[in-house]
Amino acid sequence: LGASVVPAAAGGMNSEDTIMDGISDDWCGAQLPDDGLELFESLVLIGGWGERLDTAGNGKPSYTVFAPYDYVVDGVLDALGTSIADLSSTPAVVAAILADHIANGSFEEDELENPNLTRIIMRSGYVATVSTSDLDPNSRSIYDDIYIAGQFISDGYLLENGSLYCIFGFIDSTPQVPTEGLNALDTPKDGTPGGTNSL
Repeated sequence: LGASVVPAAAGGMNSEDTIMDGISDDWCGAQLPDDGLELFESLVLIGGWGERLDTAGNGKPSYTVFAPYDYVVDGVLDALGTSIADLSSTPAVVAAILADHIANGSFEEDELENPNLTRIIMRSGYVATVSTSDLDPNSRSIYDDIYIAGQFISDGYLLENGSLYCIFGFIDSTPQVPTEGLNALDTPKDGTPGGTNSL
């Protein structure tokens, strides 16, 4: 079992801006065309997280947000056959999506580089793995080879109320159900595991 490290309190901040400021101002830079955070910002507002991610100060909670770039969100929306406008009528669904991308507490860069940190529990309860593409699991370098739930972390900032990281992917805690294709010789012919063409 991997360790789940409790994040340190936000300290050594390089900005008085909040996580919401970082999202609104597209702090993640120009990684790819159509790489802003405008669609993610819309999700944050629809899901009711705007005020929480814009609040900072003594006694206020801190968060770590793993924000997918616009091209990622756009691809997910296309695959689901929906749009931001459609989602605006289902804030509970959007809040559930956001809960897979937000963790309590601020996980700073050096914590993500720590090989003892192998998972982060998101607000949804999803246990997201923290991994590296480096052959040496003890060698991690932020923005070079660190992944959250299999999604590459490309950029990030320590802000007044936590950490904002930008990812080339989408975190989805929905379990994937294995399926089996059918062919003419498959028995039973209902696609359930156990037919003659099962692996």
